[in-house]
Amino acid sequence: MLGVVWRDVGQAQDVRDAGADFVEPYVVGNYVTVEEGRVAGHQPGDGEHPSFVVLFPGDVKLSVPDASPALFADYLAAAATALAPDAAPGAFAVLGSSGARNIPEGLDRDVAEGVFLERFVATRDALAAVGIELLLEPLNPGESNVARSFREAVELLDRGGLTENRLVWDTYHAGRSDEDLDFVRANVHRIAHVHHSGPDRLPPSRAPRESLELLRVVLDEGYAGHVSLE
Repeated sequence: MLGVVWRDVGQAQDVRDAGADFVEPYVVGNYVTVEEGRVAGHQPGDGEHPSFVVLFPGDVKLSVPDASPALFADYLAAAATALAPDAAPGAFAVLGSSGARNIPEGLDRDVAEGVFLERFVATRDALAAVGIELLLEPLNPGESNVARSFREAVELLDRGGLTENRLVWDTYHAGRSDEDLDFVRANVHRIAHVHHSGPDRLPPSRAPRESLELLRVVLDEGYAGHVSLE
């Protein structure tokens, strides 16, 4: 199925009417908001979605020891409660959220990655309790300093013993990372969902050759799941 990542869930039906099989809405701003340190959950009631994206806002820190644990807990509880009614069976929530996960300058990387993995597990378990699978999205070095390629993301999860946790393959980020494509091909079984766009976030139709090369990497190895256009 071919879907579209969309910022405003209030426009989801328009996107479906335009031909998308599904809409992948932002969590931040649609399902959960944070204002002046206060968390509020919302339930748009737009119907079921097979995936959600932009899970955490930048002020909910995922890699900083002792950074607002109460805010993290409140946000996570609100997100799980708000997403549950709109989650299709087998739904995914994608953890990209560079602002939330990035390691501040001067913080020890091993310590920060340990905190990130702890909060990843807490998020995974809270969402699993309402039937949603958490997926880690590798980003690119220009946007994040955590899990900056598919290989780095897999190795981070594996160091934490999270060898069964799955990931997103994003062709935009892959095109801006130093990806080991042989490693990707050998680990396609770890990919549960795909984000696809052309170089510089152009629509794939604007740069078909370049945009399809990184999509074919996983399709040729048997990936047959959903693809969301960004």
